Amino acid sequence: MIKNLDKSYKKRFEICLVDNINEQNKSLEGFLKKDSKKWKCGNCGGAVSMHDRVCSECGKIIRENPC
Repeated sequence: MIKNLDKSYKKRFEICLVDNINEQNKSLEGFLKKDSKKWKCGNCGGAVSMHDRVCSECGKIIRENPC
């Protein structure tokens, strides 16, 4: 089930859930620091949704993969 979900996320969102889990297991603090920086809007500093790549604050669409 996890493998199917991971495959779907890779295809639809260019995100590898299994890699994220492995990173979290190594260092949760490091993962959270890196991930919050990765999904931060360069325009206003708001949070960017990994699903639709739209900033929650300013509505800017982030087309490129921030990974």
